[in-house]
Amino acid sequence: MNKNHIAHKAVIAGMLAAGFIHAKPLDLQMGSRGFGMGGAFVAIADDATATYWNPAGLPQLNSLTFSETNWLLQDIPGLNVNYFTGAIPISQVGTISGGWLLQYANLEQGEPGTALHTSSDWYEHAFSLAAGRELWKKLWIFENTSLGFSLDRYVLNSGELNGAGTGFDLGFLTRFPYGVRFGFTARSLGADMMGDKIDPEYRMGLGYVWEGQQRHKVTVDFDLASKENVEYQNSTDPVARNYKGFLGAEYAFHRELWSVALRAGANSIFLNSRDVTAYTGGIGIGFRGVAVEYAYQYNTDPDLSLGQSHRFTLELRLGDLLNKGEAAKAQ
Repeated sequence: MNKNHIAHKAVIAGMLAAGFIHAKPLDLQMGSRGFGMGGAFVAIADDATATYWNPAGLPQLNSLTFSETNWLLQDIPGLNVNYFTGAIPISQVGTISGGWLLQYANLEQGEPGTALHTSSDWYEHAFSLAAGRELWKKLWIFENTSLGFSLDRYVLNSGELNGAGTGFDLGFLTRFPYGVRFGFTARSLGADMMGDKIDPEYRMGLGYVWEGQQRHKVTVDFDLASKENVEYQNSTDPVARNYKGFLGAEYAFHRELWSVALRAGANSIFLNSRDVTAYTGGIGIGFRGVAVEYAYQYNTDPDLSLGQSHRFTLELRLGDLLNKGEAAKAQ
């Protein structure tokens, strides 16, 4: 292992440790669609990863849906993240879902082959039980308005450092005429980790969806997030308050049984001396209820981030898979 990898692993250790102490859970932007759109997905949240992004988006799912996302870092092979989620609509109740976010890192310190070299495994788990329910179809200018709730359990296992904590998320989603959408989430409310308070994150999104000639679909979203003590400068010292913007777009072309989508986006931190902007892109292919998604992110300063990263997502919509007449319209 070269010194560059050792330095990056040290960055991981610092970010993970400081994250747990000050502001867990970190915003990992799970799901290739939202990630490929620059992390702007709160006002859309219409696939199984709504459990993570905005539980108020769950009522948009019309059948039993499963999703698995894997996050790979190109420059840091010792870190791997997986996110599993499943959702089921229940008549007269709403949509219920469960999620499991598993983070694993092999952390090394010191020069290999020396007495100062140490290695340890780091496991983080976040278990979520979420529900979303539509409040009404139309009320004045508010259409398809829904609320969502998620109860979260955080677990940490790493050598001598072990602990757990709980928290919950709230979500809101509504549509306006002419394809405009608005979403809001409050994450990690009342949350703690090993007795330490977790700072909540507030995120709102404004989206627009255009569908033309029953085959073309364009989606645009802008999110703004606010959170204390989560982003870092050249050290792990927390910053008092962070504002981060996310912007993304998606173009989808769909036929009766298959679909293809292209995505692009960017995100950046405001009012913070840590000048890091990330650019993203992605693609998705769907056929009869099976969707395979890929997304890539490039950070402008890898020394202050985790470098280049990739997302791979597999989603299964059993209703579309079993009923070809409802098949692969892109979300």
